[in-house]
Amino acid sequence: MKRDYFIWGLLGLFVFVFALSWGFNERREKLAAKKMLDTQYQKAYTEMMDNVENVEVNLGKSIVSASETNNMLIMNDVWRQAFEAQARLNELPVYHPVLERTSVFLAQAGDYCYSLTRAISMGKQLSQEDIDKLEALHAQAGDLSQELHRIFNSAEDGRFTWGELGSTIRQRLPEKDDEFSGSMESIDKKMQEYPTLIYDGPFSDHINKINPRGITGRKIDRDRARDIARDFVDIPSDGIQSVTNEQTVSGEIPVFRVRVTPEDRNKYGIVDVDVSITGGHVIMSTNNREVPDRKVSEEEALNKAADFLEGKGLGTMENTFYMVQNNILVAAFANVQQNVIIYPDQVKVQVALDNGQVIGYEALDYYMTHHKRTIPAPKISMEEARKKVSSRLKVNNARLAVIPRTVGGEVLAYEFQGDIEGDRYYVYINALTGEEENILKLVKSGEGTQAL
Repeated sequence: MKRDYFIWGLLGLFVFVFALSWGFNERREKLAAKKMLDTQYQKAYTEMMDNVENVEVNLGKSIVSASETNNMLIMNDVWRQAFEAQARLNELPVYHPVLERTSVFLAQAGDYCYSLTRAISMGKQLSQEDIDKLEALHAQAGDLSQELHRIFNSAEDGRFTWGELGSTIRQRLPEKDDEFSGSMESIDKKMQEYPTLIYDGPFSDHINKINPRGITGRKIDRDRARDIARDFVDIPSDGIQSVTNEQTVSGEIPVFRVRVTPEDRNKYGIVDVDVSITGGHVIMSTNNREVPDRKVSEEEALNKAADFLEGKGLGTMENTFYMVQNNILVAAFANVQQNVIIYPDQVKVQVALDNGQVIGYEALDYYMTHHKRTIPAPKISMEEARKKVSSRLKVNNARLAVIPRTVGGEVLAYEFQGDIEGDRYYVYINALTGEEENILKLVKSGEGTQAL
């Protein structure tokens, strides 16, 4: 009997030591993951802060510079720095509407300076109205820079840690006790106090106020919104615990916000779905669950995203670019009409690489611009357009595309995809005039591909 007690005691000790060791390893892995997130978010934030500072400095230089050549260089740098600031902003785990006005400001500052660069290159001089707008942008950039530094100092003082932001990723926050999100919301409100910027560009305030062309149908009620959200999410119907109305959200497209809670929250996560009050279209869907590892390949995830979009009533959609961040594949799809790819009608889909679940969906761009277009016949042939492309570019593929123009609106263009010394480029030649409209460089990394 004593021998049995000894054996059971030894077994119990073994189990205790094993559990203690397992718990220690789990804690160590969690601390390592938290430290990694802390470093990642801090890096993105500090880089964004530096970009905004450079935007402010260069906008100030543009106001006092009397040299057209220098102004072209200065404003081109504003465009680049603002673009990079937006990219870093998108890496932070804060729900987009919290930062909507800040993002619009960065887009406008960069785009406006780019439009002035093009105007100067064509022999035009800056008017007093141009200077006034640059001064307004300079003031906004200064305020934004100060607020960003204040938040950074809060983190340095220990009021929150960058790693803690991971708990809010993809959630529809901020909450009142969230130091970071609350501060960013105050920045956004301050940005809204400035007058609107009106100019001939794709991010002009008057253009952003256009009616969403893709929203059609009659108004729906909350019950119908719940049904739409339940059918939309990538969760088995028998695994849904509840579907509740959270609130009504105004904006470019007014929506009912519906929360779908699954039985297994760790596996599927809680999903918030924005359903348009007019027509019952799903504008956005976000999921708050973490994705700890990768078990699904990028090819499988892209196929899952394409399959998910099929049958959503969006028409023919084609994948254009993708990237991977935090074990999540983010894929962009554009509408196709008459074999012409329509880049303004864009949808983004997020797929978790641990189980292939669709955890994110954004179709605001699509519903703002989508309509059945009358696509004009090209006035120049593809062969004629090809002659406008540098002979150094080895063209691999060519097609027609509708693209947004830097100076506003959209245009039919020939898209030439090619390589120069191992780098991939997309060159767009206006199919009606033969002018070069835009050039994008495809940047490949361990996280996928991006067009810059």
